[in-house]
Amino acid sequence: MHTLKVARGLRIPIYGADCAPRGNMRRIAQRDRHAADAVAHVRGLHPDALLIVFFGESHLSPTHLPREVAERIPTECVRTVLQNVDSLYFRSAGELHQQVTALRVDARTAAVFNATPVEKWQSYRLCIASWREESRNPDFTPALYDLIDALLAFLHIGRYPEDDGGSRYFIDCYPEVANVASLLRARALIARKRLSEMRRRQLLAQVVDHGSCYIPELNLLIVHRLRMQSAAKDVSCFVHHACRDFQETAGCWTNDTQTERAFYARALEHALVDFGARVLYPSHPVKEEDNLCSLYSQGQEELDAGIPLSTQEHTRILDWVMLHRDYELHSRSYATKPALLHEFLSAPVMTLEVLAKYLGDLLGSDLYRAYIAGRLSRREARSLFFRKLAAGSREAYFATVRRVRQGRADLLAA
Repeated sequence: MHTLKVARGLRIPIYGADCAPRGNMRRIAQRDRHAADAVAHVRGLHPDALLIVFFGESHLSPTHLPREVAERIPTECVRTVLQNVDSLYFRSAGELHQQVTALRVDARTAAVFNATPVEKWQSYRLCIASWREESRNPDFTPALYDLIDALLAFLHIGRYPEDDGGSRYFIDCYPEVANVASLLRARALIARKRLSEMRRRQLLAQVVDHGSCYIPELNLLIVHRLRMQSAAKDVSCFVHHACRDFQETAGCWTNDTQTERAFYARALEHALVDFGARVLYPSHPVKEEDNLCSLYSQGQEELDAGIPLSTQEHTRILDWVMLHRDYELHSRSYATKPALLHEFLSAPVMTLEVLAKYLGDLLGSDLYRAYIAGRLSRREARSLFFRKLAAGSREAYFATVRRVRQGRADLLAA
């Protein structure tokens, strides 16, 4: 820690070479490759610098990290210095009358001793105890990372690339988690980010209403209260965003063609996020069109909390969603596309966002039902998560509908 503080004071660049969550020793070879790639990347950024790498002793065996680094930068001089390794200490202790402070292991490796094993483990214990005392607020990061791991495992997405595979490590994309003790702290944190005022209000409202929010633009997850339903949705949003290389889907809304493309992209995004959240939190009730019909009876007071629209506007939105859902399954029954479906392309962006969320949540329920019924495989779900939505979003939406939705006659036959 002292060395890192000195480096920071001298403005020496510091990079992270390890990755978390660590898993266990069965993943040590994968972590070796990850760290070696990180070292090679830093060497490319600073070709003339002296690189000092701090890493756990389990990785410093000659057949682990040193070999991986040598393979990636074979022309470099790589030396390993082991500090207070118990086995080497006990082998050297007592062999000579004087205290052994250092020894040479082989031509490329040396070992130094500045503490006995008892002193080392006592220092380690005190350090952990001090961390626990400093951490007064709960840290939800491990729980959220476990949820990410679970969804990635469900979709058969590896956190590490396969041997001789690509250089992209999914685990390097895990979001930053900000644990905030109060809403004032959440407000201050959001206010410091380069976001529009409307976007800041939306994010703060999510934290107030749901306890957490994921900000795709920053790959940041803010947590005030851990609620599984909203946390599962935040995690699903991150995984979907990362699968598309963190590309935004909300394109332009300037003309009918671009608006239609952006609208269906948003609807698909909501659908996949909803599906992923249900996989992680199956207790969340599946949304049906009957539930949507019950919203017709809601008054203005019930809508103000989540939907900034008048009762009349909200009723027209429900009409549009119900019509669109019927048109999806029975388009051949219509002589032409209903005029109401065309009219909403010129609606305000806020209205389109509400439409996309309603339509996407219903399709997300369809996806989940199809998976439970065995009509949608994990491989197909994985393909949907990786699909780019910038172009062809309308075609992708209706193809997904045809794949997972069943008409009433199909349900009766089943």
